Amino acid sequence: MAKKLFFIILLLLFNTYAFASNALYTPYEGVDFKYRWLDTLKHDTHIIEVNGLHTSTPHQFGYELQQVLGDDTLTKLGLTYAYKAGSHWAGFGLSSYSDEPLTSLNLIEFDVFYAFKVFQHVTEYENIKGKAIAHYSRLYLGVEYSTNRIFLDGFPLPVIRYEYSKPGLNVIFGMPLTYIKVDFLKYSSIEFKYVPILDVLFSYNFGINKNNVLQFQAEMENDMYKLSNMITDVYYSEQEKYYTDTISLRFRYKVTIKDTVAISPFIEFIADSHRYSSKEMKLFSSSSNGIGYSAGINISAFF
Repeated sequence: MAKKLFFIILLLLFNTYAFASNALYTPYEGVDFKYRWLDTLKHDTHIIEVNGLHTSTPHQFGYELQQVLGDDTLTKLGLTYAYKAGSHWAGFGLSSYSDEPLTSLNLIEFDVFYAFKVFQHVTEYENIKGKAIAHYSRLYLGVEYSTNRIFLDGFPLPVIRYEYSKPGLNVIFGMPLTYIKVDFLKYSSIEFKYVPILDVLFSYNFGINKNNVLQFQAEMENDMYKLSNMITDVYYSEQEKYYTDTISLRFRYKVTIKDTVAISPFIEFIADSHRYSSKEMKLFSSSSNGIGYSAGINISAFF
């Protein structure tokens, strides 16, 4: 049960700097539905998102659909495929994040990655309930190329991922993701996540019991799109980009039902949000949408 709850939390929190390399950072197969209403002084936005990951060993298939409705109408579409055999892991993806997705080649992005497991050390031992729990450490090294990053798109970047896990502690350290989860008391934990360059989350999770958790979170999150009327250059690294980012304080209640479904309604205070193009780059000044509020729900089904 504790292992499955940890997997749910990872699915709700993880994103990466490339869509195809999600296969490296999404730990289980399932479907996630999200709805979020965000109302600031200058923007009123509804966001609907569905994403999932399905595995038929050694194959892995992923998909993403997000619709942003409001002052901006923006869409995310993406498909991924990954193949894992032994210590080798490779994959590719196609995506389009835009107001008019898939309508031109300049609005279609692609990603590819390869990673190799350098080492893995696993020790199994019996817990107090007589079940074997794995205590492991492992290291992945690889390379990833993407035309759809918030930064350095169109250039290959290294993949470095060191994992360490034991009861009460889970650590992922490297590029593009750093994640730490520390358990304390019986059902409570503290989490920290960082993805370059503007995705940061801190979460204090207070467990009433194993199926009911109250979460107090602070998050800075960023999304990137390419607007059809901005794209004039065929070179990905030279194309103008459109950014949206939000700084929020969040209260979330998460209930897990029969180890298969997690339902998480939430409310947020928006400390600030911004919308700007890469040529403007006026963060925290004229691009500010002001303070506001947000509410929504996440529903995750895992197999």
